[in-house]
Parts: sequence; C-alpha cells; structure tokens
Amino acid sequence: MTDELAQATNSDSYSEFETWYSKLTTSTLHYARESALRMLEELLDENVPPLDRGRFRVTGSRVKSAQRLYKKTRLEKYRSKISLWSDVPDVIDDLVGIRLVCNNLSDIEVFSEIVSALPLYAEEIAVPMAVEPKSVRDYFATPKETGYRAYHVNLVVLVPRLSAHVPVRVEVQVRTLLQDGWGELTHEDTYKPGSVVPEWITRMSLRMAELLAAVDSIAQDVREQLDIEAARTVAGESSRPGGAKSAPSTNLSTVAASAPNEMFAPLSAALNSILKDLDRPRPLASISQLLVSQFGSEIAPEWGGTGSFKTFVESAAPAAMVTGPPPGYVHPLGKNVPEDWESDWVGAAERGDLPPVVQELARYERGLPRVSRSRVQHTIEALVEALRRREDLQTLTRDDIELIAREAVDSAGRAGRLVVRPHVVYMLTVLRKADALTPDVSAISVAAVLDEHLSARGIESGLPETELTEQLSEWLMPG
Repeated sequence: MTDELAQATNSDSYSEFETWYSKLTTSTLHYARESALRMLEELLDENVPPLDRGRFRVTGSRVKSAQRLYKKTRLEKYRSKISLWSDVPDVIDDLVGIRLVCNNLSDIEVFSEIVSALPLYAEEIAVPMAVEPKSVRDYFATPKETGYRAYHVNLVVLVPRLSAHVPVRVEVQVRTLLQDGWGELTHEDTYKPGSVVPEWITRMSLRMAELLAAVDSIAQDVREQLDIEAARTVAGESSRPGGAKSAPSTNLSTVAASAPNEMFAPLSAALNSILKDLDRPRPLASISQLLVSQFGSEIAPEWGGTGSFKTFVESAAPAAMVTGPPPGYVHPLGKNVPEDWESDWVGAAERGDLPPVVQELARYERGLPRVSRSRVQHTIEALVEALRRREDLQTLTRDDIELIAREAVDSAGRAGRLVVRPHVVYMLTVLRKADALTPDVSAISVAAVLDEHLSARGIESGLPETELTEQLSEWLMPG
C-alpha cells in the first residue's frame, strides 16, 4: 500500500486502526471489489457456454468490516506478524471477498479450470487480474472440522493510483447450492476462530454437512447422466432404452433437401458465423448450445430437418472438420487437424484402441482418460518431462499440480501432440496419493503406479484380474 494509506501504529487503539482502515477502504478496497466483480463476470461470460452460464452466480461480495478485521488482527496467529497497520493487507488475505454459487460439483471443477488459465501474480508483470500463487484451498477435498466445504482462491486485482497500481487480494469462495445452504442455515461465520459454540450444535451442523455432501454426490451423478444423454443427442443416438443410433446417411448434402425445414437456412447461417470465428477445436455440444441459446430449445429435436446436430453441422458446413470420440470436436475452418486427434467418427472403444476394462473402469473412476493408447503415452511422456523440471516433488499443492499440468500441455503442444489438462491432473493426483512422486520419475514408473491403482479399483469393482492385468499393461506401458 502507499505511504499515505500506511499510517503505521504500534498501539492497540481501535480508533487509530479504524481511521487507517476507513481510508484504505474508501481509496482502495471498494474499487478492488468492484473491479474484481466486473472481471469475474467477464471471465465467466467468456468461458462458460450461454446455456450453462446460469449455473454460476455471484451471490455476494463485501469489504471486511473494521470491527471484524480488528478482532482478527488480535488473534495470535496474525498478531505476531503485524507490527504496523500497513502490514495487515500482506498478512490477512480476505479484506475483500466474493461468493460464487454453482449448481454441481462438476461446476466447481469447471471454475477451477477457468481460473487455472489465468496468469499467476508477479510484481514485475502488470495484468488486471491474476491468481495469487499457492492460494487455492480445496475444502471439498479436505473439509474443515466443522463440515464446511468450498473452493477458495485469491485473485489479485490492480487498483490504479496516481503514482502506481496497487495490488489487492480478493478471496473468492465457490460453493455448491447445497453447501451454500448449509452455510446459511448454520451461520458458518459462528465457527470463526475465537468463537464458542455448544458441542451439540457443532455435532448437528457437522451431521447436516455430511448429509448434504452425500446429496451433492447424488446430484453430480444425475448431472453426469444428463450430460451423457445430451451427448447422445448431439451425436445422433437415441435416448430410448437400447441406445440405438440414427441410421447413417450416404449423402449428407441431400439430407436437408429430402426433409425440408424452414429452420435449416437460418440455423446454417448462424452456425457458419460461429465457425468463422473459431480459434481452436470446440466440442460439438458447446456449439449446439450457442445455437440453442439463440433460437430456443425447440430446434434441438430436428436440427433443421437433419435429425442430429452432428449431421446438421456436416450438412450446413461441409468444410468443417468434425473429429474425435463422440460427440466430437469441430475444428477451425481452413486449419489442419492436429496429428493425434482421432480423424474418424467412432470412439476409441469401437476401434479397439480402448481396452474394455478401461471402458468399464471409467464408470467408477472419475477423471480416468478414455483415450487411445497413443494418447495415454503422450500424456505420460509430457507429465514426466514437466516433473523432471521441478526440484521439490514431496509437497505439491493444488497450485503446483495446476502449474505442472499447464507445463505438460504446453510442452506437448510444442511437439505437435494433443495433451489435455484434466488427464494430466488425474495422473498427478493418483501419483500423489500413492506417494510416488520421486526425482527419478520415469514413464515406466508413472505407468506402473497407474496400473497398480486401476487394478485395485478394478478388482474392487469385480472385474476379472487376468483381464485387468493384460489389458492395463498393454494400454499403459511404454514400448
């Protein structure tokens, strides 16, 4: 903070503190809150498809009150670090706070991925909003003793002043609907350090948190099944029992003509406008959502008379390349498809590139890559290369995992290979849980740990051990 605002005092006088903090709030913190709110909304608008945008709602923001902050500075864990009032913004990171509420656990993961794409804050790099290094706290993975579950991350925003830009940390708390309800019902703030709560209330609140966490898990299962049904619709499969696929057409250019529909022409124009601006491959589902948000959900059953969205894309935009496992990706017009993207419209399982046991394991193991052997090998190789550039592998935080994943994706991209962040994060998470992150990490050691982990999961799920051993080794092991 500037010298003007950093009115230092060694006194415990609340009036002196209040005077200092009032000036800081008026000149800096209120502006930081407004800037962070605006940029956070813009970030979500840019990265979340219109139909899913309503799943992310900012439900509150605040600048910490003088009374509550003063009380916090008196706690021993902070008091020993504060000799001047100007030390407070460096010691306490939630002077400004924003609460974001999402529908499901998968939405939390989406937000985490969006934030991970932001630059990390560094004094020498001036960007409007960045992520404070090592600031992620995942209370879904490790709930507080009270039962509190949320995802926290600190964003650093720059507030302009006459002489310079002042960096301000803004704590963003992300909760699911159910966990936000728990916070409101139990007044989670009463569990702050120094508060005294009767033991029976603590027990009942913890029980409520655990019940709602179980319901969150069920809600996530429902969400995943709905996503599967949506993917089938995009790919042209029936959602009726048996999952029969729509009959393939032999002449896509005549589909619309043989089944004329007055919506085909406007839909086609809107689709080509979207494709013209593509800068990277996009899931077909996200493109379909853009059209649904423009024309309404009633277009989805027919897609201009073509029957499925994939068929519509191939009919309305013959130059578009649609590749990858169902429901597929559409690539920027006029650009080459990356070499290791599947170029035909069948999944890895249907081609025989994905072992049946992996397809079955994916039902129980969230995040397991369901890709061909070559894609798994590329991911392992990129991960090993990124790990070998790090000195300390024993105390990896979630931020460290995100950094390693970015490095792996970037290095693979430079080599012309497609590696996606969730697959790297999955492998890193398995390695960390197995305490297998060592300086001599190799592709074989990574594959061996994954093999052991998945074999155990498969045996728990009742899969034949012999088939597990053979198919996993063939899929994971290099050479």
